[in-house]
Amino acid sequence: MAELGYLGSRGIRLLNGRQVNTALLVNSANPGLGGLVVNSPGNANARTPIPGFSTTGLNMVTGSGDSWYEATTLSLRHPFTRSFQVKADYTFAKSSDTNSGATTQDLGNSGGNQFVPGLNKGPSIYDQRHRLVVTYLWDIPGPKSSWLGQTLGGWTLSGTTIYQSGFPVNITSSSGGSLAGVAGAGLARADLVPGTCGFTNSGPDHAVDAYINFGCFARPVTLPAGTLTGLTPQQTLGSQSFSITGGTLYGNSGRDMVRAPWQQRWDLALIKNFPIHPLLGEQGNLQFRAEFFKLFNTPIFGVTDGNGSSIITTNINTSYLPNGTRQQGNFGKLTGTVDHTGRVIQLALKLSF
Repeated sequence: MAELGYLGSRGIRLLNGRQVNTALLVNSANPGLGGLVVNSPGNANARTPIPGFSTTGLNMVTGSGDSWYEATTLSLRHPFTRSFQVKADYTFAKSSDTNSGATTQDLGNSGGNQFVPGLNKGPSIYDQRHRLVVTYLWDIPGPKSSWLGQTLGGWTLSGTTIYQSGFPVNITSSSGGSLAGVAGAGLARADLVPGTCGFTNSGPDHAVDAYINFGCFARPVTLPAGTLTGLTPQQTLGSQSFSITGGTLYGNSGRDMVRAPWQQRWDLALIKNFPIHPLLGEQGNLQFRAEFFKLFNTPIFGVTDGNGSSIITTNINTSYLPNGTRQQGNFGKLTGTVDHTGRVIQLALKLSF
């Protein structure tokens, strides 16, 4: 039996935490405090929309969030024989939003320009593009009678296998956004290096120590003193000009452009029933179970571990040496797994009467 389905949803006016006092760009048409018309990282607090509060001192929970979800689902179920059945469920989905439900801006969630939430649209932090779940049950053929049936017959194998995409990762820069007064606050993203670039490594020599290619990203360029043109005070595209003494913008890479590694998990159970009718009647049965969780002990990498600590270093600035040269460093390394249990084998006996 096959089932094909479509799911879709649209969310509006969702909770969205925003730093609403990040610094505006000022000029003679829109001056700052005391008629300030020159922009620098050092005077960011004098260019805030609400004087008296710092650029990161006002976090407001608003209803400005939006979300989009679409998924195609395919389910296949087939009993090949009376003793073997398999069911496979595949989901191809896309979840996007402007903020993934957080009421505080945090590293890896949204970031970017705080005045225009739509500019921060990207994959949700829980977006999982592909997910395949296969469940199966096999009554292993064997003898039915005599001592051979008691030992070699009556075994059952069941299990669940899961393959799924990794979750999105936001590449940030601790030096970006200095003109908005948010450098180091986790709100600026890295610059995307022009040209074709594979964001991640998958080979055995690089999958852990250099999973994300540092060459695909760069910290936002430090602009020289001069004039910025083609912007608005909110750093969106416009027609105004602004004098600056230097500084950085938010970074031009998209939100959540990189994904953590694929995940797989195998759970199996081996079951044997020993009828003991002469002792306990028609319902008498002794069941032996050997259960194997995470059978192949395959590491399951993610964005954070089970305790909420980051697994992947995503600040592009960690790939820079003090002299400005680049090396992988800690950037893009996989430093932990989602769970710490390893392979688990569980044995059990169940008596029914």
